[in-house]
Parts: sequence; structure tokens; C-alpha cells
Amino acid sequence: MATQSKALPHWTWDDLEAALNGFSPLGPNDPVRAHLMRGLTDDAQRATPRELLQQVLSAGWVMAQVGAQSGASATAPRHAAG
Repeated sequence: MATQSKALPHWTWDDLEAALNGFSPLGPNDPVRAHLMRGLTDDAQRATPRELLQQVLSAGWVMAQVGAQSGASATAPRHAAG
């Protein structure tokens, strides 16, 4: 069964970066975010729109996971190694 495609709003790269800042615990200063954004910037030149969308969603997921882990580790008790 075919589904109708809805047009999505147009976004600028600045809009994308601002939205992804919300996934990073340190915002634009997060080294994970900076690394992923460099990769997205490089891939944007070669990727199809669908591939780029998948990469953006994946980057947001990774940033959210890293943010959740760093938030949990900041409040979780630490155990001595060994």
C-alpha cells in the first residue's frame, strides 16, 4: 500500500546544530557533539538526503545516549576498582 509523502519544513545547518545542542550535556562545548558534527558536515557533501537524515538521527541518538550516561554517572555512587 502506497502512502502519501508529506513535505517537511526546510532547515538550515544552523537550525540543525541548535537542535542537536539539546541532546548534548555540554551543548556546543561537548567533544562528542563536535566530532559528530564534523562527520555530518563532511558527509553532507556526498550523502543523499535520505542518508543524511539517517546520519542526523543517528548522531542525535548517540548524543542523547552519551548525555544520559554522563548524567547518570554524575549522580551514581562510585565504587573503587579492584
